[in-house]
Amino acid sequence: MKSIPALAHANIQSFRRLAFEAGVPRRLPPGAIKPFVPAIRKWFRASNDANISVLDDGYFTRHDDFNVPVEMTQMQDEEEGGQTSGEACSHFHRGEMSMAQFVATAATQADAKNRLYIAQCPVSNLPSMLQHDLPSPDLVREAGRGDIYDSSIWLGMAPTYTPLHKDPNPNLFVQLAGRKSMRIFEPAFGRAVFEEAQRRSGGRAAAAFRGEEMMQGSERQIMEALVWGDDDAKVAQQTYTVELETGEGLFIPKGWWHSIKGMGEGINGSVNWWFR
Repeated sequence: MKSIPALAHANIQSFRRLAFEAGVPRRLPPGAIKPFVPAIRKWFRASNDANISVLDDGYFTRHDDFNVPVEMTQMQDEEEGGQTSGEACSHFHRGEMSMAQFVATAATQADAKNRLYIAQCPVSNLPSMLQHDLPSPDLVREAGRGDIYDSSIWLGMAPTYTPLHKDPNPNLFVQLAGRKSMRIFEPAFGRAVFEEAQRRSGGRAAAAFRGEEMMQGSERQIMEALVWGDDDAKVAQQTYTVELETGEGLFIPKGWWHSIKGMGEGINGSVNWWFR
């Protein structure tokens, strides 16, 4: 597997030349984003275990009168030879709930088999005060044409999962709380991995959409095993890996394939900007 290097500097010129125009993924240097994203310090606080983040329910109580799109996933253990061999999704459903309800549920969620995730909630749908906590970085506004296609938050209790897909626009991804691990592929090889998973499962998922068929059943199992299982030497050799901690950022170029997992315990939050 291959690691993704970090830019030495976070100035516009370096980012534009070495990442955006070069069309290659790059980590942002330490400290490049965290001071400029108020949500990192306002939305979360440390739990009794200082290494685990939780939502600051006191802050959200003042800004929770709105609805968010949620994914509800029920997991079950799989057994082989009388022993637990892994997990499989037994039920997946998309819906909507109030942010107040989500905050209350996240505060009490103790069963890792029942997972609740705010997935791809547009920042523009948030109350204005919460939008102000997520200002578009200078890198997004100035590296290209200044055209911000969209921006979304991703929020839930770890573990979380996003299947292999590609984005139609360059993507700046920032970790707000917790830790995420990514597997990333160059465009041509990523397409081959995606098509092989579709061939094995008999699926017809769209590469640019988070379809329900990619989140459950055999299609999820086959895709996840191929991308994350490390059993296929050819796939492993072409895999770029990166782990993002709170306050760290990653540039993902247009057309590069990626799958994402929220790791560890506690709340896991991210924001991204698609731009040109």
